[in-house]
Amino acid sequence: MEIDIRIQAAIIASIFGAISSIVTIYFKSKSDKWLFKYKIDEQHKHEQQKLIKASIAKNKIQLINAAEELNHRLWNLISNHEKKWHFIDGSYGNDEKYYFNSFVFRLANFLWWVDKADNDLDFFDTTIAEDSE
Repeated sequence: MEIDIRIQAAIIASIFGAISSIVTIYFKSKSDKWLFKYKIDEQHKHEQQKLIKASIAKNKIQLINAAEELNHRLWNLISNHEKKWHFIDGSYGNDEKYYFNSFVFRLANFLWWVDKADNDLDFFDTTIAEDSE
């Protein structure tokens, strides 16, 4: 019993069609899952980068100004240390010790802005921050 060549071709085509459909469905489901995960990861990364940039932008001017004021005060201390403005002799609240009080204020201001910037970034995933910032 010999099968007609056209029937053999139809059987072979239907077998390959079924196999290719099964393979296509399998790989499509795998690729759809991968693409969905990739999309979610990229959206998360983008949102975190936006939030990090916004947080940095919110604090950077004040932090830079506080650092600059402290830097100027430190340079002033280095150049005028022989005048002993920084000696207080136990009179912390004395108005005559303006140099010491303003130095402490500048140091505390700088450290407060550093702490505030750090605390603002605590809730973000900073491992995905862009290298350019």
